[in-house]
Amino acid sequence: MKLPDLPWAVTAVAAGQEAIRGGSLAWLTFVIAASAVALVVCGVLSARRTLHPNLIAGIRTAFTMDSARNWYAVHDRAAPVFTGSGLFYALSIVPLFLFDNAGAQALPMLALVLLGTGVMVVGTVRAQRAAKHARAEEDARGDALADEDPYEGGGRGR
Repeated sequence: MKLPDLPWAVTAVAAGQEAIRGGSLAWLTFVIAASAVALVVCGVLSARRTLHPNLIAGIRTAFTMDSARNWYAVHDRAAPVFTGSGLFYALSIVPLFLFDNAGAQALPMLALVLLGTGVMVVGTVRAQRAAKHARAEEDARGDALADEDPYEGGGRGR
C-alpha cells in the first residue's frame, strides 16, 4: 500500500532539512506583516478614538454594534490588546530569516502567532466584560443621580 504524497512543506518540516525560501517565504512574510500592521493600526486608531463603528475592522459583537457608546467603551480598553497582538505577529517573522531549517523557522513563528492570537482573544473578551461592567455602573449611578433632587441636596424622601 502506497502512502499518499505529502505537500513539500510537510515533508520538509518532517525531515527537518529544507528551509522556507523563495516565493513561500515572501508570501508568508507578506501575510503575517500585513496582519501585524492591521492589528497595530487598529490599536492606534482605537486609542485615538478614530476607529469608528464599522463592519470591517474592530471588535464586532452584538454588544459593540449595539451603540457607539459600547463600541468606544470596548475599543478604548482593547487598544493595547490590538497593538500587543500586532507586535507578537511582527516578531513571528524574525525566525523565518534567522534559521535555515523549516522546523526551526516554523515552530517559533507559529508559537508567536498563536500567542498573539491568544492575547487578542483573551484581551477582547476581557475588554468587553470590563466595558459591560463599567456601563452597568454608569447606568446605576445615572439612575441614582436622576432620583436626587438637585434643589434639596439629597435623594428621595428627604
